[in-house]
Amino acid sequence: MPANPRPRRVEEMDIESLHRRIAELERELLARKREAEAVREPLSSMLSVLDSMDHGVIITDRHGRPTRINPAGARILGINAALADGADDWFSGAYLPDGCSPYPASQRPVARALQGERVNSEEILFLHPETWEAIWVQVSASPLVDLGGIGRGAIVVFRDVTPQKRALAALRETQQRFQSILEHTPSIVYLKDSSGRYLFVNRAFEDNLGRRNEEVMGRTDNDLFDSATAEQLRRNDRQVLRSGLAYQFEETVPVNGAQKTFLSVKFPLPDVRQPPYALCGISTDINERKQSEERLRAEQTFLKQLIRAHEHDRQLMAYEIHDGVVQYISAGLMHLESLAAEKSLAPKGQAALELAIDLARRSVADGRRVMSGLRPPILDEEGIVLAISYLAAEQSSPGELVVEFRHDVAFDRLDPLLEGTLFRIAQEALTNIRRHSQSRRAEVLLVERGARIHLQIRDWGIGFDPARVPDDRFGLKGILKRAELFEGVARITSQPGEGTTVSVEVPNTQVATA
Repeated sequence: MPANPRPRRVEEMDIESLHRRIAELERELLARKREAEAVREPLSSMLSVLDSMDHGVIITDRHGRPTRINPAGARILGINAALADGADDWFSGAYLPDGCSPYPASQRPVARALQGERVNSEEILFLHPETWEAIWVQVSASPLVDLGGIGRGAIVVFRDVTPQKRALAALRETQQRFQSILEHTPSIVYLKDSSGRYLFVNRAFEDNLGRRNEEVMGRTDNDLFDSATAEQLRRNDRQVLRSGLAYQFEETVPVNGAQKTFLSVKFPLPDVRQPPYALCGISTDINERKQSEERLRAEQTFLKQLIRAHEHDRQLMAYEIHDGVVQYISAGLMHLESLAAEKSLAPKGQAALELAIDLARRSVADGRRVMSGLRPPILDEEGIVLAISYLAAEQSSPGELVVEFRHDVAFDRLDPLLEGTLFRIAQEALTNIRRHSQSRRAEVLLVERGARIHLQIRDWGIGFDPARVPDDRFGLKGILKRAELFEGVARITSQPGEGTTVSVEVPNTQVATA
């Protein structure tokens, strides 16, 4: 009986169908493989990006256990990323700002994110698990959901803001210190904008001017002072703002019905790209100093008047001696000399006459010496240069002391009182040399240098210790005070065995033209 061909066709059809199915499966597998690679490639890129970020990133499951921690996150928190996977205590290093109380688990950003809340830039204090160093971390967290909106975990992004926090704390400490200095300094400190409105005043401003801070802020000097005072202050402010430079002013302001003088230092506060937006002023009360200066000037004026009167009296006395006593003695001397020329007296009478002549000559010499000591006529008639030249010649004695006088001046005459002062200083110094120095040589130098006059008297004698001069010796003190009276300075330099130098420098603003 012949075989049935149908089963053979069915078998062939099943094999062909199987081959087609296998081919379809291979194509489907290849497509899925490609889809997986297409998904895996961006996921790999995303993970590479996470691993290269400076910010820490932690991805958790729905129980809050980490499934991924990037290297920056592990470094910031001081944890081992491999050991942290699936751990429940990775957030245990978080503390409240006191640094002692652990951060409550229910308030942690990851816990809130798992509840569907978004946390944005919350600052949390962490203690490093190894160094126990306090670090501040700024944390943001959000829920991680799938395409169906079902929560699968949370993603936490954070960064170390410790340097910024420390800088802010240091800035705050500096501001507090600066504020403390401003509030306790006795000087008045204030800020004004370019329109003259007050931006800040310290406690000294309030105490000195009797204006509270709230009364001053936003107001101008026109609101606080009379128009003349306000214009003075505003004019100075404008000068500082226009020039962009610091200036120093003396400003007079009414305080409690009385005028007070302040020394104000004002300087601009410039913006980076703009003209000064404000200025700062520091004003110090110099009212007592100004009053002291005025009293000192009044005393100096009075002393100059006394010296002028004293010199005038000495001048009159010198003239009286010159025109009176010396003239009479000189006339008597001429008659005696005339009588002695006749040779008609007996030897005894002749001897008495010669003695009288000698006494008269000594009287005339002493009278002229007294006149020179009081005020030499040459000082008034010819000026300081010839007067000191005359003084040097008078003080010189052959074999005892030789005084050399050198000068380099352009003026003709000085104010009479200044001439008298310079002469008295030279006279006192040369007198001391003759009496105490034992020097055989002295030098007087008078030089004009610009707006200053320099007088120097020097010897090469035994010297002395200026610190051990008795208080009852007024000669050296007189030299110092005379120079001060003319707004000058005197220096006395000496050492035992080294000689002495008296240097005087005074302004020649009172020089008379030739």
